[in-house]
Amino acid sequence: MLRRKLLASFLALVVCATALPATAQRRRAPTRRAGNATSQNRAFDARVVQLGDAYLRGHYAFNPTEATAVGLHEHDSQLESRSRDAVAGEVKRLRGALAELARIPEWRLSPEARYDFLVLQAHARAQLLELEDIGMWRRNPNVYNGIISAGVDNILKRNYAPIEGRLPVLLARERQIPRLLDEARSNLDNPPRIYTETAVAQVTGSVEFFERVVPQMFERAGGSGLNAARRAEFHEANEAAVTAIRSFRDWLARDLLPRSAGEFALGAENFRKKLLYEEMVETPAPALLREGERQLRETQDEMRAVAEEIAPG
Repeated sequence: MLRRKLLASFLALVVCATALPATAQRRRAPTRRAGNATSQNRAFDARVVQLGDAYLRGHYAFNPTEATAVGLHEHDSQLESRSRDAVAGEVKRLRGALAELARIPEWRLSPEARYDFLVLQAHARAQLLELEDIGMWRRNPNVYNGIISAGVDNILKRNYAPIEGRLPVLLARERQIPRLLDEARSNLDNPPRIYTETAVAQVTGSVEFFERVVPQMFERAGGSGLNAARRAEFHEANEAAVTAIRSFRDWLARDLLPRSAGEFALGAENFRKKLLYEEMVETPAPALLREGERQLRETQDEMRAVAEEIAPG
């Protein structure tokens, strides 16, 4: 059951899975193999299952906020780490997973195992592309803002346990916010100006979210029924988080923004790989651009026609 839940949750996160037949987008219960299937073929299928389990556990350990969002709560007390060491460790894990998958002859797999194989392979390659080449964790301050907001929101809005059970992990995540934002300060290096400008606005919204909305969510989740000591513990942790987020916003505006002059474009090769790994699209970028421009012109013509019908002249 855990295997099916993990894979179903993971497939929901993997965009490339939408390119596969509908029957491949969910984990089905194991069925009896055809009579001519060899024990070796079954062993390769079992190896894919084994590698998938290990891969999913590693993915969610590196992305605990995602784990909470899909209903897996073993990492609820953790907030993501994006230190250089943590990223290097994840890169090593992803490369190891790809090496293990490469040892499996794809043609020997059943259709079901092959779908799992292809999704795992594409996802690992996409994650490596992001961490090593595109590097939004180095280029986009809003990556960190998104993590801290979702990390707390996912705990409070999902009624998977009484507030007494969720409070310890909520406090743990809030207390890790200053650490993650310190990692952001160390990692962010000459981002595009538009990224930093957007992040300043978004983090300003997060200050209000933690100041006003999070306490309201806490009350609605049952916090109003806790004793005074537990309520005070929450408010202390939340106020410390607000202070850390406000400080990060000020650092973005005063320190990072003036030196944000990085390149916005991903580059043709990174864009090609991103399309291939995340969307399974192999069409060359120039052809995609031509088709996009054609559809843009058609849409503009339709908008002009509708506007003329509504208000001639």
